[in-house]
Amino acid sequence: MMSTDTTKRNKRQKTSLLSSTTTTSVSKDSSSQPQTSLQQSLLWPKNKPELFDKKGKPIYFPEGLLHNLDQYVWDALAHIDPQLFNTKNKRKQVAIREALNIIGMGWVATNETPYRKAVGALFDEAVKIYERDDWKSMPKQTLPKITKIKVEDVEWKSSKFYNSSIELEDGIIKTGRTNECIFSKQYLDTVKASIDETGMVVLHNAVDKSTIQTLLTGKAASNSHPDAAQIKVQPKVNKLLYTSGNGKEGYYNDIQDNKYLNRIQDIIISSLKGMKETISNTSDKRKYILLNYSEGGENWAHRDSNSDGYFQYQGLLMLSNSTDYDGGEFYVAKRCDDNGKKKKKKQRPSVIRMCSPKLDAGDLILFQASKEGDYDHGMKTVTRGERVAIGLLQPVPKKDFK
Repeated sequence: MMSTDTTKRNKRQKTSLLSSTTTTSVSKDSSSQPQTSLQQSLLWPKNKPELFDKKGKPIYFPEGLLHNLDQYVWDALAHIDPQLFNTKNKRKQVAIREALNIIGMGWVATNETPYRKAVGALFDEAVKIYERDDWKSMPKQTLPKITKIKVEDVEWKSSKFYNSSIELEDGIIKTGRTNECIFSKQYLDTVKASIDETGMVVLHNAVDKSTIQTLLTGKAASNSHPDAAQIKVQPKVNKLLYTSGNGKEGYYNDIQDNKYLNRIQDIIISSLKGMKETISNTSDKRKYILLNYSEGGENWAHRDSNSDGYFQYQGLLMLSNSTDYDGGEFYVAKRCDDNGKKKKKKQRPSVIRMCSPKLDAGDLILFQASKEGDYDHGMKTVTRGERVAIGLLQPVPKKDFK
């Protein structure tokens, strides 16, 4: 007869053997079985889906800063809050903004029609994935890797402009007659060369401060321009909104017809007309906007006018004194991907932003603005105070040419 201790020991051994066998069996079964449909749905597609509109035409990010970055945005969408894809609360622009922030391009506007179509198509594809998964979180190990776009900020400089000894003595508006170019030929050449070379040119003290004060207050100083009068705005307020994909903490109003601003525009057009033979329509219609940005304000990078629109260049006339605000640097931005010698590793896309020096009241910037140009333009974050300026040479719809 076995002792009680021997019986207990044999039972423990059998139990141990059974447990070991069972564990091994389960492990073997699970490794040999294919993934369930739920497990498969948890995998974010490696490649961005092919996108087409209702007519069967492919949808993609158009020429500009986000061109060919669709895959990077798609990968980033896998890392944002899944609730942004909830069909009961679709927020396409917000979802895309979050994805752009992840890859370092959250400062680029996505409110224009081609981008809205691409944004909407990517968003809808992401929604399908999360609906199939019944809003369960994706396992982190299945998510695609994030690639940040290289963004380099440099202070604007134009070798052709800075090497010139020509100085703007009396301002481009202070002397001369309406519709007459008052740049000297040599100075005008440097202005054009700078816009061609760097996408912009900064003209300090283009308008004297007494005239700026008259535009702001309506009180004429003894040395302000005789055509100057207080600017008046249209009642409709246009806001820059994160949810619209065009900026934040800013707004603008159309300015009513103003004799002095008309004069500035006429001089600029007559000065730059014929540049690169791209200036076509120069209608008598005029449009100016009063731009207001408070602390935290940004104007995201975008392009405005078409070559068959109004004018392919725009201007920015600063009204605020440099002591009134910090940040808010105007910039033009351009893709500068390295297309040189082939490298083993895939070259990371890169962007260069040429930022203006801090602007003071009366400073004027002229810059490329056409969708067919090389540059987008925008404004960095205002970190203190309020920055106020006038947008000149704004595009006018074709219907206004009648």
